Amino acid sequence: MLNPPPPVQQSYSQPVGSVPSGPPQKKKPGFSGRAIILIVLALIVVIASAGIFFLVRNNQIATSNSNATATAETSHNNATATVRAQLNATATAFAGVHLTATALAISHYPPFTNPALNDSLTSTSSDWGSSSICQFASAGYQVSIARVSTFQYCLNSGTFGDFAYQVTMNIQQGDCGGLIFRHIDNNNFYLFEVCQDGRYNLGDFLNNQVSTLYTTPHTSSVIQSGLNKQNVIAITVQADTVNMYVNGKNIDNATSKALTSTFSQGGIGLMAVDAANPTAVTYTNALVWTAS
Repeated sequence: MLNPPPPVQQSYSQPVGSVPSGPPQKKKPGFSGRAIILIVLALIVVIASAGIFFLVRNNQIATSNSNATATAETSHNNATATVRAQLNATATAFAGVHLTATALAISHYPPFTNPALNDSLTSTSSDWGSSSICQFASAGYQVSIARVSTFQYCLNSGTFGDFAYQVTMNIQQGDCGGLIFRHIDNNNFYLFEVCQDGRYNLGDFLNNQVSTLYTTPHTSSVIQSGLNKQNVIAITVQADTVNMYVNGKNIDNATSKALTSTFSQGGIGLMAVDAANPTAVTYTNALVWTAS
C-alpha cells in the first residue's frame, strides 16, 4: 500500500542578517507616490485651465460690453451731433433771413434814414391800388400796359415830402418801368423811368404838360439790360434836387423849382411804359425813408 507523500514544508527565506518578523505581508491596494503626483499635476492643469477659461471669458464679456457701450455712446454722440447740426443750420438759416431783411431796410441815402415804408409787395395790401393792371402775386406787384406810347401807374396811399424811395424792378415783358413820386393828381406828378435796354429819363407833368430831363433818354451801364433782370431803382428828393440811383449807384441828378412849391409833397407809385410793346413789370421790396 502506497503511503501518501509527506507534507510539503513551506520555507521562508530572509536576507542574511535580517530579523525574521513572521510571514511576509501582502501589499495593500492603493496609489503609488508617482500616481498621486500625476493626479495632483492633472488637477492643477484642470484648475489652471478653468481659471484661464473664466479669465478669457470675462475679458470677452468685458470687451463686448465695452464695445457695446462705445457703440451706444458713438451712436448717441452721432445723433446728438446731427441734432445740433440741424439746429445750427436752422438757426443760421433764420439768422440769414433776418440779416437779409435787416440789410434791405437799411438806408444808403443819408440824411434819409428813418423808415417810413417797408413793403415786400408779395401779398395783398390795401396801401396799394388793385385792379386788372395793378395785381398782387407771389412774385410781387405787377403793373401792366398794352397801348403803344402810353404808360400806366399804380399808387400807394402814403404822402411824402423830402424822402428816399427805393424798389426792386423786374421787367418781364416789353419796355420800361419806373417810379412815380410827388403825385398830386393825374395831371401833376414826377416820374423816373428805367428801361430794359439800359435807358433812363426823368420827367414831370405840370398841369398835364409833360417835360423830360433829356429829349432822348440817356443810357447807363449800371442798368442790367434785358428782360427778367432785377434792378434796384431809387430816387431821393431834397428841396429842389432829385438824385437818381440804380443798383446802389448815383447815375444822375436834376433840379426843379416846382419841387419847392407845387410839388412840396405828394404820393408815390410804380409804373409800366409801353414804348412800342405790351409791357409787364413786377416790383418787390418797396422802401421809403424820411429824414430822422
